[in-house]
Amino acid sequence: MEEFNSTFFDDSSKHWKKNKIKLNNGEYSYKCSSKTLKGTLCKKKAYFSIEYIFQKKMYCKIHQKKYNKEYKNNKNKL
Repeated sequence: MEEFNSTFFDDSSKHWKKNKIKLNNGEYSYKCSSKTLKGTLCKKKAYFSIEYIFQKKMYCKIHQKKYNKEYKNNKNKL
């Protein structure tokens, strides 16, 4: 059984913060799940949308528009 010591909590905190952005008031927000043109992860704040339930990803406003456009194009092809 794993011990609940300071190292355990420090590691847990690091993993929890991987997909988060620290805000000015001590709160955290999720990062965008999309990749940039350079192939790195987008570092902008993600916004919750109803599509999140179906996508299982959260996007910033720019990437959400891109996703919606691609989704509509794919839907029209069916």
